[in-house]
Amino acid sequence: MSATLPPTLWAPGRRAKGSATSSNGEELAGEEVLELRLFADKKVWIEEKIQFLSSLPPVEVTTPEPPARSPVSHKELDAWWTEHDRIEREIQAYDMGDLTKMRNIARERSKQELSPRDTDLIELTLTTLFAVDKLLSLLRQRRKALTRLDYRLKWEEATASAWQFRQRLLADLPTFLAKARWRPTPIGDSTLPRSASSSLAPTSHKTRSSSSTSFASSPSSQDLPTLSASASSSTLRASSTTTNLLSLSLAALTTQSRTLSSSAVPLSASFLDKLIDSSITPLPESFLDEQDRLEDSVKAISEGLHRFAEQLVGQRSAADHLFQGLSIAVTTARTLESDIRTAQAELPSVASDFASRLLSLERDLDDLRADLRNLPRPLHPSAPDQSAHNSELVATLQQRLRDAGEAARAAEAAVARCAADRRAVQSAQAVRTDLLRLSKELSTFRWNIEAIITRPAGLRDGLAVLDASDAGAAFEYEWDGLAERIAVAVEQAESVSKDTARCVVELADRKICSSLRKEVRDAAADVRGLRQSVVELLDAEARRRKEVSAVRAASRTIEDAARRVTVVKQELCEAGEDSKWRESRMAPVEAEDVKVAVSQVRAEVDSLFATRVVPVLASLDDLQLVTLRQNLLERSDTVIDRIRGLDTLASQVDGLRRQSRSIQAFVEEVEVVTTELRGLLHELDAVVAGPADALPGDAEIGPMCDRLEGCAETVKALVDNVATSIFLLAPASPPSSTHGSDDLLQLAEQDDHVRIFVNNTCARLRALVDEAQRSTDVLAIMQKARRWDADCLEAERRVEVLAQEIGRVGYVLETGPSTTALGAPEADALTQADSAEPALQDSSAAPPTATLALGPENDTALDLFTFDPPSDEPAAFSDLRRHVQRIATADWLSPTLLVLPSTADAASLDGELATCRGELAALAEGSDETLVWADFPSLEREIEDKDKQVRRVAALARFADFLARADATLSDL
Repeated sequence: MSATLPPTLWAPGRRAKGSATSSNGEELAGEEVLELRLFADKKVWIEEKIQFLSSLPPVEVTTPEPPARSPVSHKELDAWWTEHDRIEREIQAYDMGDLTKMRNIARERSKQELSPRDTDLIELTLTTLFAVDKLLSLLRQRRKALTRLDYRLKWEEATASAWQFRQRLLADLPTFLAKARWRPTPIGDSTLPRSASSSLAPTSHKTRSSSSTSFASSPSSQDLPTLSASASSSTLRASSTTTNLLSLSLAALTTQSRTLSSSAVPLSASFLDKLIDSSITPLPESFLDEQDRLEDSVKAISEGLHRFAEQLVGQRSAADHLFQGLSIAVTTARTLESDIRTAQAELPSVASDFASRLLSLERDLDDLRADLRNLPRPLHPSAPDQSAHNSELVATLQQRLRDAGEAARAAEAAVARCAADRRAVQSAQAVRTDLLRLSKELSTFRWNIEAIITRPAGLRDGLAVLDASDAGAAFEYEWDGLAERIAVAVEQAESVSKDTARCVVELADRKICSSLRKEVRDAAADVRGLRQSVVELLDAEARRRKEVSAVRAASRTIEDAARRVTVVKQELCEAGEDSKWRESRMAPVEAEDVKVAVSQVRAEVDSLFATRVVPVLASLDDLQLVTLRQNLLERSDTVIDRIRGLDTLASQVDGLRRQSRSIQAFVEEVEVVTTELRGLLHELDAVVAGPADALPGDAEIGPMCDRLEGCAETVKALVDNVATSIFLLAPASPPSSTHGSDDLLQLAEQDDHVRIFVNNTCARLRALVDEAQRSTDVLAIMQKARRWDADCLEAERRVEVLAQEIGRVGYVLETGPSTTALGAPEADALTQADSAEPALQDSSAAPPTATLALGPENDTALDLFTFDPPSDEPAAFSDLRRHVQRIATADWLSPTLLVLPSTADAASLDGELATCRGELAALAEGSDETLVWADFPSLEREIEDKDKQVRRVAALARFADFLARADATLSDL
């Protein structure tokens, strides 16, 4: 595109002519022409810059590839950036100023009718915009290329700096190793003092350093060379200087390593990452390889270097600590051995304790061994000779440890010999003390035995042998205590005799304390003589006591047998009480046969008497001790008589069980019949209380009557057979007390209780049968009443039919001839109907209670339990009143009744009363007769009174349930 203005812009005459002929006044002012010239000049400048940027050689970022460096320097790059920034600022200023104004003018002209000049203006604007966009695109590409070149130059500088830092670190490492490695020194010339070494040593060495210094506190350590002699002022100053220099070297080395790994290398990696992110195409692998080579090299040096340096310093401190401790241990062990040899010549008066010193020495050696095992052995690839140094150091310390161990073993052997001598002397002294004590005790025992066996407390004292008297009991108690003490003393004498021989031989072998050996032998001879005399006296008394023990054993056997019989008797009584039948209680549990227990106790007693009592009685008969024999014989006969009495008691318990079983069977039969009768009563009451039109017929009532008849026969059979089916246990004559067979189980009282229960049960059964029969009678009456009501309804229907016929006939008579058209039978029927109509009207006008009247053909006498209702009471209310009165609360509330109602009985009464309330409410809502019947509140009062009685029966039922649960709980206990 040409950079000159369009012809219209450079011809003022043409522009004036055009202005004169223009109809819309689109003319360019003089200042606009000047601006357009400036726009054209600027467009030429833009095209020149485009040509300049296009002619520049491309910026080479990736060539040459590493490890060669870029030929461009930072100075050249800065010059390029300066030129680039200048052009970018100028074009941005033009874009935001003149070009914006040019766009606005072109936009305004485009909104009007375009002239050729306007078209040229718009063309110039568009070409200028295109040139500006192209120049800006070239500037952006140039900026990206210069930025990537800047990243490469910075990456190359950071990489070169990291390599130089690595070389300085490798150069400083040998100097640090020479300072930090340990060399053996005399005990007083350590390169590190104890305080400094402990500050650099690991924690395990710090905790054990206190145990190593404990050598100085041993009893004989006052003669040892102390650490204060080696810690002169000059040595301390030199050691402190060495420590400070080593600490500074460690800090410098650590700083260099951390700077290299955490600063120099990450900086180089960050520039490479920026170069990778800003590159359009992937970088050559040589860039990544060069960075990886740097990182691997630095990692090989820096990784673990700080830990290696610290371990090396710790190794120096620990080795110095171990070397000093082992030197002190050698000196301490040799001093201890010398002290022991001096002390052995002073036995038995020496009281020194060398064991604690030896124990302290061994403990310190154990700590030093542990420290040697835990000695740091640092290794690092940058120090290949460190492994040899570690081995040399460990070998030196192990040799020193072996020297200390040999010295400690020698001291241990000396301590063991000294301790053995002291134990031998102490054992001999203890044996001598025991012999003197036993000699005194045996002399006292011999005097006591001679004094006690002269007392008249032998078998000649009769029952005193059985501890029946205070004198005999006191004698036995005193003798038992004396015999126990003598037995202990004799046993101790035997044991001390063995110890005496051993101590004498041991002292002779060690050739020490000859005077002590003589004293021990003399005391042992005295004890042997006293022991022999005491044992002879003790054996004589033991033979006498054996005879007494046999008699006492027989007496105890008889007492045990009597107690066993008493226990069995109590068990039989408890079994009898458990076997008794009680109301409102579960059936008694059938236990094992009680006669088996009686047989067992008889067999046990016979066996005991045969083995323990009969031989003693025979021996007493031989010794002619009549009093003792008579006492044992009478007591054994008493036990045998009591066993015979157990047979009678066992028979009574079996009788109680048979009685309970028979009553339980009777109760089960009664419950079956009672359930059947109550169900039948409930059905009958439901039928009676139901509506009159729903009263069943004979086909339905017949089975009920048959069931009632069967229940009545069953009740009669139960009542008739009760005398033979229930067992009574009490004898006709009062029981005798022979062999303890008195009435322990209170059989007469139990029989009375059974009689009362059976009689009451039979009475209740009869009452239920009678109540059911009364209900059937009422049902029969209701059936007859229903039939009579049906007949009445049929008669009323016939009367209504006859009335209609009469009306029809009267109409015929009025309108027809006077002669009747009916025959003689019809006239007779009408005559009878006319004569019967007043009677029917009278019967229909009668009160409702007349429906219960029976004709002469059905005239039946009412039951005694029926009542005469009020003359004005409706039939439905009379039935309800009878239903309320039939609720059998009086039977349970009678003071003569000794049986409590059950929960089922109370629930049945409450259900019947609820039925009555429902019927009364239904009658009150659906009967018009209630409104005119004045005695309605009396029926409500009867129901309320019956409700009070039902609540009393319910309270009695709850009390009976409580008694049953309490009885069951006590039975379980």
